[in-house]
Amino acid sequence: MQMGFDFHDGAQGPGSPAQTGGFAVPWDLRGQPLPGGLAPDGPLWSLDWMSLKARFAAIHALPVIFVCENNEYAISVRQDKQMAVRDVSSRAVGYGMPGVVVDGSDVLACYAAMRSARERALAGEGPTLIECKTYRYLPHTSDDDDKTYRPRSEVDEHRHSDPIDRFAAYLLEHQLTDAAALEALQAEVVAEVEAAITAAWDAPDPDPATAMRHVFADEDDPTPP
Repeated sequence: MQMGFDFHDGAQGPGSPAQTGGFAVPWDLRGQPLPGGLAPDGPLWSLDWMSLKARFAAIHALPVIFVCENNEYAISVRQDKQMAVRDVSSRAVGYGMPGVVVDGSDVLACYAAMRSARERALAGEGPTLIECKTYRYLPHTSDDDDKTYRPRSEVDEHRHSDPIDRFAAYLLEHQLTDAAALEALQAEVVAEVEAAITAAWDAPDPDPATAMRHVFADEDDPTPP
């Protein structure tokens, strides 16, 4: 939001067309926060995710930024086993928008790509697809045994490019901060996450009577969705 974005995760695709029209058109008309869509590489090969959303945005030159977080795997299938192209972003040209490839583990490179796409959108030049090439360290889910489809050496190799460690090294190298400040920040973030986990575990169970709330429009319900 600091750059004026309103991001929505359309990881599995079904809500993507609604997100594009529902968020981009109001922004275009009233100047609301610039909308963006975030998805991993797997769903980008779904006609629902890519075709409907990208086609609508490009035709109407909507100010949308599509971001593909390409972590090399769609659950257990490597990218080169599910697509014949090197870059997911190469699909963008077929919809009439630029496709950009960026090192997804480089904080500053991602910022620069996003800033450029934002400027295009604000200038009325339409959407952009940004492919951030990165890597997934952990299994896809708690039930996923990733040792069955990738060696530990591959994971360990990619950990050397961790974006947090790389950005911290950059800040230290350019004397923009010091080790003590980084350690304090890390401790603050860990405490915030632990507090959120505790709050979630301690939260009361929802009232069963509210199960149907917001499923259908109810003019008498003052509670926002």
